[in-house]
Amino acid sequence: MTTAQPRLEVRGLAKSFFGVRVLHEVSFEAHGGRVLGIIGENGSGKSTTMNLLTGVLPTDGGTILLDGRPFTPRSRRDSDAAGIAFIQQELNIFPNLSVAENLFLLHPPRRFTSLPFVSRSRLNANARALLRKVDLDVSPATLAGVMSAGERQLLEIARGLSDDASIFIFDEPTSSLTSPEAARLLSIGLANYAAGAMLMPYEAFRQEARRVRHDIDRLRRPFGASFEQACHRLSTLQRPDARGTPFFFCRVDMAGNITKRHSATRFQFARFGGACPLWIMHEAVAIPDRILTQIGQMPDGVRYASIAKGLVKESGSYARSPRRYAVALGCEISEAEDFVYADHLDLGRADAATPIGVSCRICPREDCDQRAFPPAGRAIRVDPERREVVPYRFE
Repeated sequence: MTTAQPRLEVRGLAKSFFGVRVLHEVSFEAHGGRVLGIIGENGSGKSTTMNLLTGVLPTDGGTILLDGRPFTPRSRRDSDAAGIAFIQQELNIFPNLSVAENLFLLHPPRRFTSLPFVSRSRLNANARALLRKVDLDVSPATLAGVMSAGERQLLEIARGLSDDASIFIFDEPTSSLTSPEAARLLSIGLANYAAGAMLMPYEAFRQEARRVRHDIDRLRRPFGASFEQACHRLSTLQRPDARGTPFFFCRVDMAGNITKRHSATRFQFARFGGACPLWIMHEAVAIPDRILTQIGQMPDGVRYASIAKGLVKESGSYARSPRRYAVALGCEISEAEDFVYADHLDLGRADAATPIGVSCRICPREDCDQRAFPPAGRAIRVDPERREVVPYRFE
């Protein structure tokens, strides 16, 4: 049973239109770190309730408490200022403005605080950071009008994050999608993202991560999170005004497929096929519950300190094999001072780094004896007089 004070509490909420009562004695509590769903048939008053909570409509009765204090929003501006983001059924996106302009329409970053000149470089940089948080792969300069319904909805969520919202209210979040399959998929993704954000509140999690130097097991316990959840959350802490250490995160199965990925670094993941076999994550799959460490260097010369841990999830039945996979978390060497797992690594030695790549198809390394395929677009040479681990060279 939850005993902490609720973030949002509603008591006896009521609303009538033209003498017809549409809401009567609606009461509920919403606690931090939890997802609360309100379910009902069409016309049951779900959207009306959301509109009352955010000041779109005035209440006819009842009390709203925000963090234990009376809250009477008179407009969306009041609820926005209180840290409540409202993602409405009809999306509030300006189609003739760019993604970045939609995100920072009310508070664009300025070149000089005293002059009304917008800093385009900061605008786009801040927009990219927010887009990464919701895994929206579009350019900040893209016109919102050419985006799909699902992408526009993610843009709305990113805009809520730009306002430093701590409470998200979604009014029928899948209604703008055209495909039932896409609606189901987006529902799962939104629920997972919201659950992670509420289970591990941004600022509290960021500060605790700094305090324990990103020791995952110490970090996850106060929040009741799993090892994987804590790693994933660390890769999202890139709010422009309160950035955490930039990490990459991914999960790989026993076949080498990357089944989850997120990055706040320059690290590149393989989009198709297997990842680099020299990456220690593949070894971790076979050694569950041990944390392995590695210094890896990508072909662009950037070096990363990373960890990988093999995990096993029960299948729930003797007849089905358990699920085995590994998760990886890493940061650039320049950030490794705050990464406890890098303490024993010799970060200063150039030859201490394992030369890894994205995948064999796009890796330019010529001296790798773990290569499975030649790089795309490169002519290969075969010398029948020489026998080596890799039976070809390439130009």
